[in-house]
Amino acid sequence: MARLNAVLLEGDIAIAVNPAIRFPVGEKTRLSWPNAKQTLGLLTGNPFGCLSEYLDYVRGGHYTSLLFDGALLQLSFDFKHDQLVGHRYCYYPCPLAIPDPSFASNTDAWVDLLEQNLFTEIELSSLENASSENDMRNKRHSLLRLRSPIRFDFSPDAAADGEPVSHVHLNSADARIPVHSALSIKAFIRFVITHFYPKHLEVVDSVGDHAYARCISLEEERNLYINCRATI
Repeated sequence: MARLNAVLLEGDIAIAVNPAIRFPVGEKTRLSWPNAKQTLGLLTGNPFGCLSEYLDYVRGGHYTSLLFDGALLQLSFDFKHDQLVGHRYCYYPCPLAIPDPSFASNTDAWVDLLEQNLFTEIELSSLENASSENDMRNKRHSLLRLRSPIRFDFSPDAAADGEPVSHVHLNSADARIPVHSALSIKAFIRFVITHFYPKHLEVVDSVGDHAYARCISLEEERNLYINCRATI
């Protein structure tokens, strides 16, 4: 993760990063951002993908990397006897299309911008026919965005409850779309960069890769799921 953060900073993709530290969680060892130790990975009690959750993550330093557009990358791993027994990869897009990268690291300015746009949206939505030239201009320049976090979890312990061992949460914490296997850092970063930051594809080649055994069940393969061919 240190190499990833260095590359993101060098490429001006990240504006703030946190180092990874190891700490015990029961019989496991977790490798994660420093403040995750205080919450043991539970983080916040907010609903998945809400504004409060995003703000709590930013204010609490709950990220591996804070990107120039306000998006967060969260990378966390659980090990037992040096074997990977869990991971959390989350791409958390910013709910505002921030006009300048300085807003991403200035929480007070970010909140002011959010409140300004929320009040504008509420005012416009309260009008039956917001069709004046000024109203239409405000709509076009709204910075609010409805964006879902995308979180890839590898959790063998969850299999006992009938959940996919490897899965992705999208739009809801209860949605668990099966994934073919645990993911390497490179697979996750390739996904994020390719789809959301295609001008920075050089970052992908700077991250090491690793292939994991398939863990998806035959039953899970009967429905739509996420698959990727190993490149190593």
